[in-house]
Amino acid sequence: MPSIYDARSTREWCDQETVGESFYRTALNDIRKHVPINEHNVRRFDATLVLEMDNPHSKSGHAISVRWQDRVIAHIPDSETNDYFPELARLAASGFDAGVRATLWTNETQPNFNPRDVHMSVHIGSQPPGMIAPINNPPSQKWAVIPRGRTSQVAKEKDHLDVLQSYTGLGNAKTYILVTLHKVFFGTRTRWAGVEVRLDGKRIGELSKATGAKFLPIIEHYDSLGLITVCHAYLRETPTSAEVTLKAATFEEITDKDLYTPDICPIPQLVPYASDPYTYNVPGRYRPNLEDNHAYGVRKYGKPHYSNPSRLGHRQANTGLRANKNYTIYLLCLFFGGYLGLHYYYVGKIGKGILYTCTAGLFMIGWIADILNPRRGFHS
Repeated sequence: MPSIYDARSTREWCDQETVGESFYRTALNDIRKHVPINEHNVRRFDATLVLEMDNPHSKSGHAISVRWQDRVIAHIPDSETNDYFPELARLAASGFDAGVRATLWTNETQPNFNPRDVHMSVHIGSQPPGMIAPINNPPSQKWAVIPRGRTSQVAKEKDHLDVLQSYTGLGNAKTYILVTLHKVFFGTRTRWAGVEVRLDGKRIGELSKATGAKFLPIIEHYDSLGLITVCHAYLRETPTSAEVTLKAATFEEITDKDLYTPDICPIPQLVPYASDPYTYNVPGRYRPNLEDNHAYGVRKYGKPHYSNPSRLGHRQANTGLRANKNYTIYLLCLFFGGYLGLHYYYVGKIGKGILYTCTAGLFMIGWIADILNPRRGFHS
């Protein structure tokens, strides 16, 4: 059984849609039995993302299942697995599944609910693709990581391009790295304490005096505990240089728990980063659904029935409702009635439409997210 790598989103909101819930009703009904509904009329629980390179139903060749207690409950849309694939392949090759937040919404709290007509929808919350696993490993000595927080710019990276060039040229808009923060003294006539930033033990820049003051108390306290201070960061390439930005809570933002009793070495060592994720040695994890008789569209009487084959990456042509829908009409429904879920009713996602109708487009947040990325909702 693989270990769990913490890839949960920093915030509680779960905004990644999944597909195929209707194929896993037995497992989803068990969640309904064991996980209570919260004040927002959803069930919150921890789930895992499992890379299934051997899934025969995937067009992309790397299906990603969402699992609860190692039972499949949904899949990431096949059109979106490319974003997650490189990092999940590295995790799988290292013996890890990605742990994420998850929510299950049902229509059972709605007026006139019919127990024979239960709609279920699963969403997950993870760190965004590209910020799940850093390309470098953490220090080998004992260390603690500052929780993610606001962005802080590192200065004088241009003086250390000889170090940074080993981490550039990967084709990423942002490259997730782990850096370490160290208290040093700057100045000649007047000495003052500042913060030096290192990448795999080599200096790559420093923080300004004002910015460094926000992190010095954390660094000093971790030093007193015999711990190296590790920080999340990302490297952005420019045509002539490279920029490093920290993603970390300051002393005013960090919790007492993270400051005084931090987790020691919480991020595990992974196999070395490979620019081609297909070179990782990824074990097969595909598991046919034996719990539901209609799994993958095969019902008791044995006649194949694909209620929506494109949602799980089946290679059969989509001759159902969604195939006849017009994208322009979908956009009109989205812009003028999206907060009521009109666009989801149009493409046949009735459960999601009911959710939007009852929550005014997930309190407008979901509606705005759909407007910013309309094709994802239409093609998923």
